[in-house]
Amino acid sequence: MGSANTFCVVFFVSLLEVILFFYCSRAPATVAAYSLATMKIGFFQELRMKHYAALLITALLLSGCATQAVPPQQAELPPPSRLILYQNVPQTPYATVVVVRDSGMLAGSCRTGVYINGEFAASLAAKEKAEFRVPVGNNEVSIGQDMIENSLCIWRNTSGRLPMTLRAGESRYFRIAGDMQRGFVLQAGRP
Repeated sequence: MGSANTFCVVFFVSLLEVILFFYCSRAPATVAAYSLATMKIGFFQELRMKHYAALLITALLLSGCATQAVPPQQAELPPPSRLILYQNVPQTPYATVVVVRDSGMLAGSCRTGVYINGEFAASLAAKEKAEFRVPVGNNEVSIGQDMIENSLCIWRNTSGRLPMTLRAGESRYFRIAGDMQRGFVLQAGRP
């Protein structure tokens, strides 16, 4: 059994213990049932309430580590000073690339750099999106270090380089997702 599965089992058994403890403290008739349950579990018998509190706090912290997708319509635009390239409507045929960064507590104070064809194009914070008007043909979107301001970010694990061939008038959507194991990852998104 993996450590994540073990953690989940321990967490839910501990949660059951806490519920039984509070229920039994209010209903004396069930104290015997509570004692039997704790004897069967054995190694939980010696744990005190501070261990339950620590376990609950840890579970709450871990649940806030993953990010949640933000639909492009609900994402906010960053200030124009953080949108660097491909912002003007060109006179030649172009395609639109939309990159949306997820919401969530994971590196929430950090901004992620968006690169188009290897050039720094924008700096995105959580729940922000950038729209780029790029030339038709072969293009590449990637993420990396924010080139505008990095003072708050100590977490630099980013990956994702997605090449594509775009036609005139076409729109492509991308999502900057993240979790504690993979860091920030660039993925195909939805409109």
